Amino acid sequence: MRTAIRLAAFKVAGGLAVVVMHGLLVRQIGEQDYGYFALFQTCFLVLATLTNGGWMHGIVLMISRYGLRKRWERFRGALIQANLVAILLSVAVAIPIYLMTPLIFSDPAQIAAFRLGLAVVPFQAVIMVSKGVFRGLHMPLSSILPDEVALPIVTIAIFAVFTVGGFWEACLAYAIATAVICVLSVIWAWISVPDEVRAARPSYVTRAWNAYTMPLIAGEAGNVIISRGDIIMLSALSTPEQTAHYAMGVRLGATLMLGQSLILPLYGGRFSAARIERDHAKSRQLLVEASLMASGLALVPALVLIIYPQIATLVFGDAANNALWPIRIIAMAYFFHTATGPLALFAQMQGKHRVYSIIAIAAAFVNIALNFVLVPKYGAVGAACTTLAVFAVWKGLLIYQLFTAWRNELIGPPGERKQVDDADVK
Repeated sequence: MRTAIRLAAFKVAGGLAVVVMHGLLVRQIGEQDYGYFALFQTCFLVLATLTNGGWMHGIVLMISRYGLRKRWERFRGALIQANLVAILLSVAVAIPIYLMTPLIFSDPAQIAAFRLGLAVVPFQAVIMVSKGVFRGLHMPLSSILPDEVALPIVTIAIFAVFTVGGFWEACLAYAIATAVICVLSVIWAWISVPDEVRAARPSYVTRAWNAYTMPLIAGEAGNVIISRGDIIMLSALSTPEQTAHYAMGVRLGATLMLGQSLILPLYGGRFSAARIERDHAKSRQLLVEASLMASGLALVPALVLIIYPQIATLVFGDAANNALWPIRIIAMAYFFHTATGPLALFAQMQGKHRVYSIIAIAAAFVNIALNFVLVPKYGAVGAACTTLAVFAVWKGLLIYQLFTAWRNELIGPPGERKQVDDADVK
């Protein structure tokens, strides 16, 4: 319990630090340059997750397994393999996209922002692997400190060094901060591993890792396109100012999810235990409890943003007055996303990785299609409406699949149900 509370406190502190960082940037560099900065940041976050999200989950599993079994040679092999794959995949994906950037964007500043973001992708990917190492070593606080707490603080400190603050200075500060956090994360992860790992000769197990991570890579890809792809679509189809308006709404909407920082550590192990015990009633009860708690924690801030979005001026200044409707709509979307947030954790704890991945990929295609339809005409409001609709489709399908699976486990698949009913009658 104490670890969960400390973890939640650090996550909330990190979330607030991120909001402060973005608020200072908007006030300092203005709407247009903030739109370019949002594209820069989104670029490497999306690509790093696309190429390495599933691998991070894989290293959590492998390191936990090998650590418990004291298979130190495979433990070290997993460390080396994960970091090499993170760097190679990031570079392999970044090079062709770098060359195709002029086909996606026409504004030279957008092209420069996107390309600068590509250069940061390997650093972000290695940070993600380090997070996986800390989780595998059961060090949850260390897993969130690098990018969720330290990164925004270091970025603000570096940005303050520049005498003149603009788009390039903001991006450069974030890039330098990411590189610094990457190096510190690798050093801390290496210090944290058992001494036996450093002396072991690495052994690699690729087949088992791939079998576990491939569905997760697809799920992470869909997830990141849903949550982050709208900014890239806005940048390509609309103006930097519209991108900035949407990014402000997302940054405030994401604060509604801070309550999950307490809920997910509390319920993750209980979801898994209920699955092992095959206690379906307990599983449903835990899911309802977690969802109600998440909804309750997000309700008041969501209502404030929906009813009085002008409160955003306290963070972003007068620029927020141009983003009132995107803020309202995104607050609705993230409230629904937060209320149903335990579903994703529950699906993974129940072993429904493939179902979760398929639904996330389907929702990602819906996201792209709706953005092409709505963004050119409605800008940030269209992107916000897309976010709301896609969250509803995504979580609605997940709810349907989970409850269908429950029903089949309780009374049998449809083909067997009639036989069960006939037996009851006899």
